[in-house]
Amino acid sequence: MIATYVLGKRSYLSKNIKKKNSKFKLMSVKEMFGEVNYINNKKINIIYNHSYPLSKLNNLNDYSKIIRSNIYLIDELIKLLQKKKVKINSFIFTSSSSVYNIDATNTELQASDNNRGIYAITKLIVERYLISKQKKIRFNLIIARIFNVFGPSDNNSLINKIIVLKKRKRKIKIYSKKNKFRDFIHIDDLVNIYNKLLNINKSGIFDIGSGKATNINKLINKFFKKKDQIIIDDNNFNEITYSKANLAKLISLIGKIKFKNVDKFLIQKLN
Repeated sequence: MIATYVLGKRSYLSKNIKKKNSKFKLMSVKEMFGEVNYINNKKINIIYNHSYPLSKLNNLNDYSKIIRSNIYLIDELIKLLQKKKVKINSFIFTSSSSVYNIDATNTELQASDNNRGIYAITKLIVERYLISKQKKIRFNLIIARIFNVFGPSDNNSLINKIIVLKKRKRKIKIYSKKNKFRDFIHIDDLVNIYNKLLNINKSGIFDIGSGKATNINKLINKFFKKKDQIIIDDNNFNEITYSKANLAKLISLIGKIKFKNVDKFLIQKLN
């Protein structure tokens, strides 16, 4: 059996992958630097989930931190794997659907997007970097562009925010009157997809979501009365309007997937 290393100890996804796969080795990238010395000639899989925390993006002022976390560390790891001649079977890189919101014509990254643009660019840089390395190292490279994840013990998503505010009987802030659409995927479905991707022996860039666009305003209206909604119509806030995963490529490889419904999850949590 090929040993699988899940990198990114604090990652919500990493913890849930480990729950479903007890034999997988969960560790930080820095711990992996030491582990490489003991791998010897064995083939390995790597699931790379390490990234600068989304919860800290709003207050990020020192951009060297996100460059080190999202770019420098993975570059150092790949160089070490090459130096030690580690045989990689499959390498899954957890990217983000935010790469679709990069405006290539905009020479100035807007401060009003809470550093989401900077985050997306670092993900795209690493995607390109890994693709360039794949030919030399020869491994199956899977770039997983993840959409909005929700599930038990999630602390950062809009879905968790709705649950927490509703239970505390507090109002919810909405930063635009415009209709926005998002694709939500349950953590269990995401883990199942990753497990299948490890075994396909193929390379490619894949959207990982439910393939369904949920209207955010309608979703909030289901759980909050108008008097409990605070509208902050900030025209300067840069945010994509429509986001939905294209699952055609994924389904062609792993087959159809039955996804958990975000509305049902919310109703269950709030009853």
